[in-house]
Formats: sequence, C-alpha cells, structure tokens
Amino acid sequence: MALDSRSYRAGAFAITIGGSAPGYVRKVDMGKLSNEIITENLGGTIRQKKHAGKMKHDPITLEVGIGMGKELYTWIKNSFDNKHTRMDGEVLIADHDYKVMRRMEFVNALVSEVGVPAMDAAGKEALYFTVKLQPETVRFADGGGNIGAVKIGENQKKWVSNNFRFDAAGMDTKHLKKVDALKWTQKIQEHAVGEFIESQYEATAAECGDLKLTMATISYKPWYDKAKAWFFEGKKTEGDELAMGLDILAQDAKEVIGRIGFENCGMKEFVFAALEANKDAISTFDVSLYTEKYTFDINSYNS
Repeated sequence: MALDSRSYRAGAFAITIGGSAPGYVRKVDMGKLSNEIITENLGGTIRQKKHAGKMKHDPITLEVGIGMGKELYTWIKNSFDNKHTRMDGEVLIADHDYKVMRRMEFVNALVSEVGVPAMDAAGKEALYFTVKLQPETVRFADGGGNIGAVKIGENQKKWVSNNFRFDAAGMDTKHLKKVDALKWTQKIQEHAVGEFIESQYEATAAECGDLKLTMATISYKPWYDKAKAWFFEGKKTEGDELAMGLDILAQDAKEVIGRIGFENCGMKEFVFAALEANKDAISTFDVSLYTEKYTFDINSYNS
C-alpha cells in the first residue's frame, strides 16, 4: 500500500530576522530542545528514580556570507559594541516545490557568538561567518504558503579567503600569509524564574578570541624586536599594546568590503615554524596576540 504523503529534502529553507531576510544563509542548525534530568538514588533498591528539570533550547547557528542583510549586520555590529538587542525570527522549511511544510519561530534572541573564518593567501574558498543566536522561546508550527526565491545579492561574490590586508600599527605585514579563524563570544546568563517553565537570558561579559598571524620569516625582525621588548624587558603595559585591523578585500584586492578591528593587542606567543630537511615550504613564524575588543564593519552588505 502506497503512502499518502511524501518526505521532503532538507535543503529548501528560508529565514527571517526582525521581519527581514538576513541575506544568503548557507546553513542553519536549529538546535535541540532538552531538559536536565534529575536522578535520585534510593537506599532499598538499585533502581534510580528520574524526573525532568527546567527545559532549555540550544543556540540557533547560521552560516551567512558577507552579503548579509542590513538587519543582521546591524544586529551583529551592535552586539560587538555592547548594544544588545533582542530579535524575533523564524525558519521556514519547504518541500521541493518550495511550499512551506513547517516553521520554527523564535523570540527574544541574543547574538551569543560570531565566528570569522580564516583568511589564507593560498585559499580558494568562499567564506562565511558563523553566527549563534540564543532565543528565550522557540515554537514549531505547521507550514503554509511558499518561501519564494532567496535573494543572494551581488556582494556575496566579492568575498574569498585570499584577498585581505592587515594593519598592525606600522609593523611589517607585507609577507603575511594567514590570519587564523577568530571567535567573539557573548556570555549569556540563564535567569530561571520559579513560576515559568522557560528561562530568561541576559548578556554578561564578552570574550574576544586570540589573534594568530602567520608570516614569512623574511619579515621576522620587527616582530621579534617587539616580542623581545615584551617578554624580556617587561614592556607590556597598556601603552605598549597595539591597535590592529583586518581589511577584507574584494577580488580586485583594492576595494575594502569589510574590516574587523582589534583594540589593545598584546603579545601572547612568538614561535618559528619547525624546520625539516629538504622541505620545500616557505619558512614562517607565528605571532599570537590577545585582544580586548573586536569591532565589526561591513561596507558591502546587501540591503
């Protein structure tokens, strides 16, 4: 006997945030619903009694290109600047005809994490930011209607991994080969209230991941001098910290389509790459720096 309904693929979806499309989203992980299980041991039996505690919902994770919508870009930028805004949105899941089969609605979400991909002069990939959103309320509902065509936008095609420039407060970066992936994290504190099943969430401290640069050894001298003064001579006060910036360039390697700024950068590690007999690779060294704050500016988002 034939089934009276058919399954549908997982590759047809659309997202809205604050009533607007967030631009080209390659992937979305809707997270899971869960609750903590409380276990009780009883003296007269080996059997454990279990019951459920408060429910929670994992963050929603998006992979989105630099050609993101203005609404999402502004939300991320404000979060970096400690202007936390709560947004509502929905994920629409469609069949092969782009008819909406079900939807996930989320309410009062905060930006909890932004990942910036590695920039590699030898890279060939189109790149995407990873954005995590922590909602307070999530509901799944039936579908209805169609999602229509997704607007990718012309600016998405400008960004590949091998076009970038780094400003290190006058330090030599002409032989910079790679900037490792970066991660900005907004700590979220769960606020459980006794008479409600679902918790509230509040933004607390922000954490900025370390900055790691890989450069050809031909340019090591000024960086080693900085490391020597920092590690051996104790020149590591706030006045010795540097402001830096990563310019994301278009395919002409001239137009600046975005910039990640780094404030109060200080030395964390300085290391030469291991040497190996008859190895053809270019000799390199790595510099790792801590940073206190990221700034986020995109000139080529899609409105």
